[in-house]
Amino acid sequence: MSAMKNIQICVNALRDTLKTVDARPENKGAILRAAAPIFAEFNLPPVRTLGAVNQSAKTAKGEKFNIDQYTVYLAPHSSSGAGNTCPAASAECIAACLNYAGRAAIEAKLTPSERRIMPARVARTVLYFASRPHFSAVLFNELQRAELKAAKAGARFFVRINGTSDISPRAMKVDGVNILDAFPNVSFFDYTKVYGRAALDMPSNYDMCFSWASTARAAEALELLRAGHSVAVPFADMGENGRVKLARAASLPSTFMGFPVIDGDKFDARPLDRSEGGAPAVGGYVVGLRVKRSTPAAERAAIDGGFFVTFERARYLLK
Repeated sequence: MSAMKNIQICVNALRDTLKTVDARPENKGAILRAAAPIFAEFNLPPVRTLGAVNQSAKTAKGEKFNIDQYTVYLAPHSSSGAGNTCPAASAECIAACLNYAGRAAIEAKLTPSERRIMPARVARTVLYFASRPHFSAVLFNELQRAELKAAKAGARFFVRINGTSDISPRAMKVDGVNILDAFPNVSFFDYTKVYGRAALDMPSNYDMCFSWASTARAAEALELLRAGHSVAVPFADMGENGRVKLARAASLPSTFMGFPVIDGDKFDARPLDRSEGGAPAVGGYVVGLRVKRSTPAAERAAIDGGFFVTFERARYLLK
């Protein structure tokens, strides 16, 4: 039996099991306890939490800005076998996905039994596709606790539901109320490659940054920039060896397609771009991201497909 088919069986088994537990935030413990035997049966780790605060190297940068950022990391695109969490992902985006960067890249070299990060992301994704109401209930519970903890610490609280996915936050509901409306005082933000979603008018507590897909979709990015939105672009500063430079040695252009570029690696909390990140008070701007090294083949595929923007290519696009 293929691994993908096995995961679908797991999704169905978990869906049936969770029918016995009310999808309520206060039932987080009961939900995850009910799910644990199913995950064990399919060699997946138990889900203990959906997200965490300042858990990655980039989100941890926010600590010096007094930021507590809660982020959820799922398995991207169709990699889990449970379903597609990135409906607008391109082949180049998939090849260079940050899901396989940082500690996850180091872990990929280990044997399957030694891996922890990827299996945990798959398990969370299985829970999402098995029962969105139960996933949402757990998520609401964790946000309530994280928001309270940040308030007690005097920290500024931000939430990114899509650390390695691209799901509409309005899909997360408890009692018919989506997460943006349920937490009106929390600042949410995401990156998305879904043009239609990026162009929507969203609640004031949700900041959405359109994520560059490829030069083939440059017109979409330009339209959003002209409408005053932000667009995140991964810039590849190339070294003499033909590889992208290490992020700490890479630079960013000052403008792209006629719009100012800010340093998006300074912190991850995009709602602060205009007040503290150097973005203009009004109008569109580009969130410049230094490309993270992966493999030579993945880097080349992303460059050739127009997902990574080299400085040479940037000069040929609109100025």
